[in-house]
Amino acid sequence: MKDIRVKQIISYGIKYGLLLNGEDNDDICVIDIRPYFPRNPYYDRALRYLRGTDREVQKDIQKTSDFDFHLQKLIEKVKNLSCEILFLGCTAGHHRSVYIAILIGEALGVPVYHRDIDKK
Repeated sequence: MKDIRVKQIISYGIKYGLLLNGEDNDDICVIDIRPYFPRNPYYDRALRYLRGTDREVQKDIQKTSDFDFHLQKLIEKVKNLSCEILFLGCTAGHHRSVYIAILIGEALGVPVYHRDIDKK
């Protein structure tokens, strides 16, 4: 089996920019997950202030058309990356990128951090 090079996954909000803390650009990869998971919980008032760690938000994201297919495609893509740090972004880094980072991290045994989960 191929050695997985991704050592950590960071969910983030694209609207806050990709602020790097001294990471070497050769060591990072960035994936915008919005095209894969266009369903945005932000537009549901009941979910807006919850996060991708909340079960209600996770269930909503799972309603995305072909959810399992897109998740598996992303997992396969991540397995083939040649970087140590993977940034997964959605609009604000509160919902989709958080949940998808959790799922990919669990699937690959990689630690996950949520950079913008508490930003307003």
